[in-house]
Amino acid sequence: MINEKNAGWCQYKPIWSRHYIGDLVSSYIKDKYGFTDFGTVIHQHCTSYDDKWTTESTLHEYYTAFKASSYHEMRHHEAHTAGTFYQSSFNNAIAVSFDGGGNDGIFNLYLCDREMGLSLIDQIDIDLGYTYMQFGDFINDIRK
Repeated sequence: MINEKNAGWCQYKPIWSRHYIGDLVSSYIKDKYGFTDFGTVIHQHCTSYDDKWTTESTLHEYYTAFKASSYHEMRHHEAHTAGTFYQSSFNNAIAVSFDGGGNDGIFNLYLCDREMGLSLIDQIDIDLGYTYMQFGDFINDIRK
């Protein structure tokens, strides 16, 4: 699993098309790791700055860029939470995921358990994503 930090990508480098970013990411993975075919691709459909595609054509962009046996659409904050929790050494945890928004809210709390999976505890209507991005400009660990 590759879980690269991407906070602030859209604010600083707008993604003009999913085809462009899909090709960019798949080329990076091929060059760095040698992967061209994948067992499962986990993705999220969420509108972007200039997104004018329907869900069907957007999924076509994923299928074109990433050749895989199966594709699984995941909710935005659930993906952040899963990517962090399942790479940790914890058997259970409470996770907080927040940013400027996704297809499942802007500030979510999860109960994480390796046997039971992820359970949404609460969604809070507070947007700290932009504030996080502003502070991130001054904190090296966030900025990278």
